[in-house]
Amino acid sequence: MTHPIRFFIISGVIVALTIAGIYALGAQPPSMDKRTVQLTDAETAAVKGFETRLAEYAALRQKLDGNLKPPDKSATPEEIDAYREQLRGQIKTARVSAKRGDFFTPGMEGLVKRVCAMTVSGKDGKQVKDTIMDENPGHLPDLTVNERYPDGVPITTMPPQLLETLPKLQDKMEYHFVGKRLVLVDAAAGVVLDYTPNVLP
Repeated sequence: MTHPIRFFIISGVIVALTIAGIYALGAQPPSMDKRTVQLTDAETAAVKGFETRLAEYAALRQKLDGNLKPPDKSATPEEIDAYREQLRGQIKTARVSAKRGDFFTPGMEGLVKRVCAMTVSGKDGKQVKDTIMDENPGHLPDLTVNERYPDGVPITTMPPQLLETLPKLQDKMEYHFVGKRLVLVDAAAGVVLDYTPNVLP
């Protein structure tokens, strides 16, 4: 091995170890690395836990989905609904003990509340809040974790300013506002995964 090649290999190892060390010491999680909000140590830990639970759920949903035959491009609306109902049933059975706060722990609730307050108090704050409230369905008394997200309910537009500060979600998962609560939804199955208390000023 020539000296230049050895030098680049050693340098690469040092850089990799340095990055790993920084992350281990409390650097922001990858989903937050380009966000404008700077996390406290407690918030960093909360986001990492949130992401771990998202990944665990995504793996479970993928496993359950593998037991079903997904509808093809020619499927009728009735066939698609039947497929989603089957998937929803399997998810509910597999997560029978699911409860509010499984994803939005107190630490995550605090972060979401802080991020929401920052977003709607900025120079475009009024416009951002108007966007959120435009199609906001308001209070839904039947909103329940591990149950179907109500049919026919308008879906709030999530402003880019807010999505750019909240942790990124796994594929097929979405944030929705219902009143002043932030709801985590499996959009493909139509299942409520979790929701916060009032976090929107």
